[in-house]
Amino acid sequence: MATLKDIAECAGVSISTVSRVLNGTAPISAKVKQQILAIAAEQGYPLHKLAKPVTEALEPLRHVLLAAPRNLMLESDYHLVSLSLIHALKTLCVQRNIRLRPFPSEHDAMTEDQLVASLQGVRQTGIVIVNDERAPLLQAVVKSGIPAVLINGEDPAMCLNRVTPAN
Repeated sequence: MATLKDIAECAGVSISTVSRVLNGTAPISAKVKQQILAIAAEQGYPLHKLAKPVTEALEPLRHVLLAAPRNLMLESDYHLVSLSLIHALKTLCVQRNIRLRPFPSEHDAMTEDQLVASLQGVRQTGIVIVNDERAPLLQAVVKSGIPAVLINGEDPAMCLNRVTPAN
């Protein structure tokens, strides 16, 4: 059976490009995508076993909702890691022309009702949740169908992608 490396060598592309085409995880030009799929089929790569459908293109991130407890926005040594992550996220969003919309909460945490209300009327293409792992909120995020990532929190149901510093 062919490997990703075999397909990449035949197509003259990187292994990661082959992986992205086969998993549908990044927009790749139609020409390269067709070439990779044809080579994979010729070499007997099991295309029917793909975990995700091959997509034409992923929607680019343009509007991201930042759901973080209000106290994380305050400069303090106690929240230094989270504050550093949020500052880095803001910088990257500016560089990539992504509008990062902080959730305007009067409280230290967003409720699932507030999340649903904040999503109405504004089309979000992503949600970033920082330090908030309450099951009702995470379920509301999953139900929204908007791609999301949980930073520095646990999702026991494993429905969201998550990142934990030093993990």
